[in-house]
Amino acid sequence: MAGLNSTAKTAIWRLWLYIVAYITALHEALWDAKAAELTELAKNTFVGTFRWYAQKIREWQNGHQLTLVDGKYIYTTDDPDARLVKRVAISEVERGLLIKVANEDSSGNPIPLSAEQLNNLRAYLNDIKLVGTYIDIVSLNADLLQFDLTIYYNGTYSIIKDNVIAAIVNYLKTLTFDGAVTRANLITAVNNVEGVEDIYVTSLYHQYGSNPAEAIDRIALPASGYWALDGGNSFDNIINNNDGSVTIDNGGNCSLTFKLYV
Repeated sequence: MAGLNSTAKTAIWRLWLYIVAYITALHEALWDAKAAELTELAKNTFVGTFRWYAQKIREWQNGHQLTLVDGKYIYTTDDPDARLVKRVAISEVERGLLIKVANEDSSGNPIPLSAEQLNNLRAYLNDIKLVGTYIDIVSLNADLLQFDLTIYYNGTYSIIKDNVIAAIVNYLKTLTFDGAVTRANLITAVNNVEGVEDIYVTSLYHQYGSNPAEAIDRIALPASGYWALDGGNSFDNIINNNDGSVTIDNGGNCSLTFKLYV
């Protein structure tokens, strides 16, 4: 018993205390790690959620067949190059789910799947989806943004012109997949360019395919999930106006008029 009352640093009771404290801490750490593992597993395996569908669509491998193993469909070969869906957005509609998907080109810009690829993806979804779930999956060309803007500037025209074009292109590029274009945010993107003093929106429209163009009074959502400028990003057509302003356009339905701010 004398050892239990010892105040020495090497007393036996100090060793017991250390062992108990260490085992308790280790036990708690293991439980925390297991809880985190189970939480992440639950997030990724809860069948039928938006997140589950999005994950499964990204796992789709074009040209590969699923194999049923222990009640689950899996790929027997892992082929990252065959995973063509890089962007996916899922929303709930009256009949079921609307899923928008896109691949990417070598520059990271979204592009649609081919008709054959989309049919292969539909077949894959039919194998893994919950029974009775209606799914409308689309992969479309970009929705087109059209505008006629007047930019009032103070500074070097050539620099401000290039920066305004870059700001508009970057605004569309940085939108999340299925992100909305808003009139206010587009104006803000242009106004943030150094040298731009004011902006006047003569017109702002969006169009998908052969559908009629619709005005953007406040906000517009893309049918495809992503955006492009109607006519492309190069504004090579130049008109020198009689009032000293300069109008440029991209050969489509996007034009910018630059006027000195007075």
